[in-house]
Amino acid sequence: EGLDSTLALTETLTARALLTVDSAGAALRHARRAVMLGPRQVEAARLLAASFAALGERDSAIAVWPAFRSRGGSPFAGWLLESSTLAALGQPSRAAATLDSAARTAPSDSTSLARLQAVRSLVTAATHR
Repeated sequence: EGLDSTLALTETLTARALLTVDSAGAALRHARRAVMLGPRQVEAARLLAASFAALGERDSAIAVWPAFRSRGGSPFAGWLLESSTLAALGQPSRAAATLDSAARTAPSDSTSLARLQAVRSLVTAATHR
């Protein structure tokens, strides 16, 4: 493990596969490990939040994002994905407020702006449920 430079990626991919087959408990173990190995990797944090959400641990899913930002993760990605997590968990007003923080920290490149628009659509859909 100490010599495997791709272990964080392996743990991330394993967590993704396990979530896909509805094994959230097993996915959570791998996602936690992936975050430990790559604390600023967005996909590892996203899978950790998704694993918590799949297990019904809403507060833990939401708590992933402030922790991600405090470990030096991208503020834009952290706010953006916190917003999408809140929208998925049925908290559209909190999701909208968090999306405002994402918009304030958004890079001006077209990919970031497209990601911001995609999450804005999720938040809007959650508001109308």
